[in-house]
Amino acid sequence: MKKLFMLFILLLVGTVVKGQESLENESKEFPSKGKKERKEMLEMSLATGYNWLLNSNLSPYGQHYRGNYKGGIIGAIDAFYCFDKWKVGVLFSTFSTSGNYGVEGRMVSEDIQVNYIAPQYKTSTRFAKRWVMSGSIGVGYLWYSNDGWLDNTGYKVSAHALGINSYFEISCRLLSHMDVFVGTSYWGASKIKKFKVEAQGEKKTVDLDDPYRLKFITAGVLYGKRAMNTRSVLALYGGRRATCDVIEILYRI
Repeated sequence: MKKLFMLFILLLVGTVVKGQESLENESKEFPSKGKKERKEMLEMSLATGYNWLLNSNLSPYGQHYRGNYKGGIIGAIDAFYCFDKWKVGVLFSTFSTSGNYGVEGRMVSEDIQVNYIAPQYKTSTRFAKRWVMSGSIGVGYLWYSNDGWLDNTGYKVSAHALGINSYFEISCRLLSHMDVFVGTSYWGASKIKKFKVEAQGEKKTVDLDDPYRLKFITAGVLYGKRAMNTRSVLALYGGRRATCDVIEILYRI
């Protein structure tokens, strides 16, 4: 979660830096009237935010304890190849949360992470000079990991499932090669019927029946930055434009 928080800070600082540059270079970055804007074929995004759990169960001890998890921090990175009004690409998302609760008089402490990777289909519509509305969907692979303690005994729980996702966002063209955006995310998996447990040197697979099946469904908000060419991918981390110019020249050499 600390890493995701640092990602948010980097995105925020980078946006301030790029916002200042956009005021200095606006006349250079946007084509003059009658001049055709260059079409970028590739784009890459970084985003972070907060998601709330919806009718989910992340506790391996059953649905009676699902109320101990309300939501968590998310991070996402994606890359797309762009056609006219639609795009194809891949998305990686990660969700992190933690909880402490009692089970039959014993203390449980858990750090949970849910990762997801999937191919994506995306469509976009420009509704103003700088503003674009986009939506994407995908189906992919979701895996759950839980590093926990039951009193003084450590354990690890892992599981995987088929997942789905959908995203909706509104983006603003900050520079000709850089967007900032806010959006909503929905992703998750239906009931997970089994998981693997490792504790005290032993490993086993546990088949689950209701009400012990894991279930992960989450929705939330996110904020991010998007780069539309090679140079601006590095600028996602808040680097100065001059540095990116030098790297692009070296790349061409």
